[in-house]
Amino acid sequence: MLVLFVLGVCLAFIRTTSQKVNAAVNNLPVGSFDGVDNNACSINGWTADPDDLTKTLPVHVYIDPSQTIPTGTFIGGYLANQARPDVDAAGYPTHHGFFITFSSTNASEAKLFDGLPHTVYVYGIDAQDTNQHTQFGPKTLTCPAVTPAPKPLIAGCDSFGDVDGDGKISTADQKMAFDILSGTNKTATALQKADADVDISGQVDISDPIRIGDYLNGTITTFPVCAKNTAKPLACGSLGDVNNDGKIDMTDLALMDQYFGTRAPFTPEQQRADVDGDNVISILDIGKMAAYGPGATFPACPVNKPPVGSFDGVDNNACSINGWTADPDDLTKTLPVHVYIDPSQSIPTGSFIGGYLANQARPDVDAAGYPTHHGFFITFSSSNASEAKLFDGKTHTVYVYGIDAQDTNQHTQFGPKTLTCQPTPTVSTCQYKSKGDANCDGKIDMQDFDVWKADFQWNAVPSHADEPHVSSDFNGDNKVDTDDFNIWRDGFLNTSLPH
Repeated sequence: MLVLFVLGVCLAFIRTTSQKVNAAVNNLPVGSFDGVDNNACSINGWTADPDDLTKTLPVHVYIDPSQTIPTGTFIGGYLANQARPDVDAAGYPTHHGFFITFSSTNASEAKLFDGLPHTVYVYGIDAQDTNQHTQFGPKTLTCPAVTPAPKPLIAGCDSFGDVDGDGKISTADQKMAFDILSGTNKTATALQKADADVDISGQVDISDPIRIGDYLNGTITTFPVCAKNTAKPLACGSLGDVNNDGKIDMTDLALMDQYFGTRAPFTPEQQRADVDGDNVISILDIGKMAAYGPGATFPACPVNKPPVGSFDGVDNNACSINGWTADPDDLTKTLPVHVYIDPSQSIPTGSFIGGYLANQARPDVDAAGYPTHHGFFITFSSSNASEAKLFDGKTHTVYVYGIDAQDTNQHTQFGPKTLTCQPTPTVSTCQYKSKGDANCDGKIDMQDFDVWKADFQWNAVPSHADEPHVSSDFNGDNKVDTDDFNIWRDGFLNTSLPH
């Protein structure tokens, strides 16, 4: 205690106030959700952990909480590591800002781009305990609507003309229809005979294999709406036949009225009610369905082919990958691409990095017969919490998956390729530690003396020997003593150092 008395006398001429440093208590993140930009579809703010200002905190973004999903829908994880001089000046250095611009090409963020207002919450995740967080917000964000490409009008694949029931129209169907007509095929089932009656005339005649030939050469591209058929009661599955009973009638109209205003994603029944394929059930669908009369037609149903494409290259310096993917069944569709790294025995698929969209211009792909805009050029960012794991200077094995437009459970794997991203340079926020900057705020002042004093007093208690405080160990000898005080004092009096 004599040492402290002497030191107190020495400091009397420079000290006017003091702030005691508390023992280690986990304080929750502080910060602010400052603003939104509707035109840019972006948000900004800051967050920091008052227990350790050297740490960069993750921020999680959620939208539109409800009774069924109290937390709301998760949009993504990001990092608060951008410069905010005003936050630095307020006593929370260094680089704790977040400036997040959402992208319609990111599969998760794309749901913001519907032109509707969304309630946004930002969560600052604690550095010591990631189960703890501070909620900021809400604020309302309305991003410009990005209209998805309209989907084509497609009937159910179980169509007349597919005599052998393999999901496609081929010469095998034409031959089978001829054989049924001629009597050569004596084992055809009632279902196959119904499918061979392509024009629904009530019998298999010469017009049926001729019509199959027209399908094959492209002369005809539509199938009749299926009449009720006892041999094949669920033959249609067509848009407009909402209840899938093989005919279009007032029951379907009543179901359309029930689903009126419903938006995608749809149930299978709701999908059949979206007759015009614009992702919402409206008066337009009812009008289009009402126009179907006797002999009305639907487009033939293509076989669902998996995505095609290529994982073309990587750029280690830019930490980016590129390639293309498209759905050969519908080239108007933009496909999601999912990126995974480093598969292993314990995680066969590898670690998920993120979902993106293949919607960039690739003239070479267009020229190859896959127009338009099916390229992906993905530059990963160290400020994205998921992508940040790439920035460790290690070589990662990367796979890209093109997700099918009709069936999102189907995909095509591209790769692997290896990607080595340069480690993110760490910003030193404690460059004056050896000069007496105990709290690492970039200056040497009385607050640093308070830290030294608190450490010195704590360590003087015998029961604290197993848990020493060494924040003010300026000379690196793993103890806090008068030598460290002398270092602080010299730094404090050195006018060439920041104060």
